[in-house]
Amino acid sequence: VPDVDACDQEQKPWYCNFLARCSGVLLTPKTKGSRCGTWSCHLSDDEFVEYAKDADILIYTSSGWNSVYDSDEKKLIGIDGVTRIGPPQGFKFFKKHQVYDTVLNGENNWFEDRFAQQDIVQADFCAAVSGSKVIKGKKGKIIAHKRKFLRNVFYPEEQSREIGTCGEDPLKSCKDTLGFKW
Repeated sequence: VPDVDACDQEQKPWYCNFLARCSGVLLTPKTKGSRCGTWSCHLSDDEFVEYAKDADILIYTSSGWNSVYDSDEKKLIGIDGVTRIGPPQGFKFFKKHQVYDTVLNGENNWFEDRFAQQDIVQADFCAAVSGSKVIKGKKGKIIAHKRKFLRNVFYPEEQSREIGTCGEDPLKSCKDTLGFKW
């Protein structure tokens, strides 16, 4: 959850520029969270529900969505890891099936590659915000884009896939999947 007025600050978080380039608007809480620790304050479960209920899209940039959604109970997992918040159908983003996490290419790929591939992260954000598989490239040219980092958690065909896993026969499967010429 971003800070209050995060994109209006002099030192903006990285995602503010991405969203602005994609014509997206960041929803920020109206007040600072009430659960304060040594370094920062976080929203309580009730504060999160109030803050997020009208969001069109949720991009969850931490460990996979499965860590915060209990699919058996169909409820979100609270900040304490035990409490269940629900039903999530009360959230606009849930009703519209617009929930993304960052594990499309595996649990760690987001943390390892997003700094080196900011153009791809930008394109992923634009694709998610626009709801389209095409985005505007340089000079307004329309290009196709398949998301690399952001996974829509509602679609089984977008299941997380680990990078660098080669299967039983590493010579055959690694060669074929990575496109190396042997």
